[in-house]
Amino acid sequence: MNALIADNNEISKIDLKSVFIRIVDISHNKLSSLNVPRVMSIENMDISYNPTLKKYGFLKNLIISEKLKMRFNKITDLSKTLSLSDDNDLKLESLDISGNLLASFDFESLKNIINLQSIDISGNNLAFANFNGLKESYLYDLEKVELSGNPWNCTELKSLINHFKANLIYLQNSKDFMEDTNLYEMYVSGVGCYLNGTSKVNLTPADTEESTKSSLYLEFKEMMSKFENKAEIQMSEFENKLNENTEILTHLRKDFVNDF
Repeated sequence: MNALIADNNEISKIDLKSVFIRIVDISHNKLSSLNVPRVMSIENMDISYNPTLKKYGFLKNLIISEKLKMRFNKITDLSKTLSLSDDNDLKLESLDISGNLLASFDFESLKNIINLQSIDISGNNLAFANFNGLKESYLYDLEKVELSGNPWNCTELKSLINHFKANLIYLQNSKDFMEDTNLYEMYVSGVGCYLNGTSKVNLTPADTEESTKSSLYLEFKEMMSKFENKAEIQMSEFENKLNENTEILTHLRKDFVNDF
């Protein structure tokens, strides 16, 4: 099977039984169970916007070679979610866990993702992150990190970004989580932070409403993007059919003229 595209449905359970699927997009569903009975290979997988999905043990049987997206899934503990251990090496190059509920983050927890080049942790509840040994002892290929939309402590954020710069890691600010100039006390390389740190847990009802609006907006934007891509494909197919029919009509006209 080349691709499994089943996004924007109300699917609650899926069994993946193929040995290889190039693309899997089951985002925007109501998944509570995803079963992978045997080892299988996938290039790109998107399981975002499935907040009802609580168990991620299926990842143990997946060899994902390029991208894994788990956006807005209410993930609170990444190490438990990925079930990373010394005998479980993920091969993916890009990991997107933006828009979740991570309150702490340790880059070393990803040390077994040996090919990781980019990670997006924007839009979580992070005030600090442990980066000891990053690119010195692990994640040697890491090139890009997205940090915006978190309640960073300014001192911790400065240290983190300085480490990025010293190790040639590019800071890529996510457009999905635009920094509100009225929300943060200070900015470091375009990333908002607080002088004494804070937490999204203490957000006011108004802030929570804005966060919900932002989430809905991002969901709408993703849906529109997929719709536009499908529309472009359908238009291209229509144009090809039209060209084929035009050629057929031209030949028929020539034959008709020749007959007279």
